[in-house]
Formats: sequence, structure tokens, C-alpha cells
Amino acid sequence: MKKIVCFLAFSFSLSLFASGDHGHKHGHEKSSSSLGAHVHGELECSIAVDQKEIYLQLKAPAQSLIGFEYRPKTEEEKKKWKTFTDSWKKNLLNSFSMTDIKCEILKPLVLLNVDEKGSHAQIYAEALLRCPKSLQGKTMNVTLRQKFEAIKKIDFDVLPATKPPYKRSISKDLKTLELEL
Repeated sequence: MKKIVCFLAFSFSLSLFASGDHGHKHGHEKSSSSLGAHVHGELECSIAVDQKEIYLQLKAPAQSLIGFEYRPKTEEEKKKWKTFTDSWKKNLLNSFSMTDIKCEILKPLVLLNVDEKGSHAQIYAEALLRCPKSLQGKTMNVTLRQKFEAIKKIDFDVLPATKPPYKRSISKDLKTLELEL
């Protein structure tokens, strides 16, 4: 658990500060804050495993997941945003699954971070999964690309329970990826 808490704190604070939005103004910002450069269709996913828990964090251009890069305005846009947030909070295990373990979704969070001009946005999503048995030696199947056609590439940073950290990518025609936990 200590491993996940440290990873969670570091990853989330890093993503918020990297985005330029860290909850308050310092008085040194000019006319608009920048979310930093991103490539439409490319996502970043961090996964940390500790005994019976998995911490997931996703960072993506809003365009890649909901089809637009600003706060939802129309009823259709609001419905797309609600569908995405509900899916992350309730159906997350459909995209991140293990064949022989049924985990529980705890503390799901989804944020839409929009720049001050309202024309550039990123989605940050995270969740803690608690599983009934040890995850050591288990494999997670990731199927995000099946659900979101705009996704062209996902870069994974994985911190397994007992093995060294590693990186994997999923791109091109590959729709699923198995990650060793």
C-alpha cells in the first residue's frame, strides 16, 4: 500500500503541475494558462500494483476520449462527457481486466482540465482497484483502443508488485495489450 500511495501522490501532483493548473494563482500568470503540448489520439497511462491493489492514472487530450476540447456546452456534448465519466467510474473493469480476479473500483476520479481560453483541454482520470487476492504474477488485459476509435497510441508506465518498472506501448492495429503485474 505504501508503494501505491507514494506513486499516487507523485504521479497525480506531477500531472497537475505539468498541466499548469495546480489549484491556485500565484499572480505571475499572464492572460492564459497552458496545458502543455499533447498529441490527439495519444494517451498516457500509469499503473502501480501493490499486493491486492492497483492504482490507474490516465492522461489524454479530451478530443481523443470525448470528441471535443472545451467544456461541454450542448446537450450532446454534456451527454458524451457524462457517458465517459460514468464509464470510468462504473465500467472501468471492462477496459482493465483480469481473467480470474474480480476487483472493486474505489475512488474513481475524472477531471476535465480546460485552459483559460476554453479551447484546449485534457482529461485526467484515476482510480484505485482493490482485489480479493494477490496480484503477483497476474496479467491485466487493456482494451481501451476497442472502446475509443480516436485513440491511436497508448504509452504505459507499469510499476508491478515485485518486478522492476517497465514501459509498453499499444499502437497501430493492436486493440488489446497484456500487462504483467
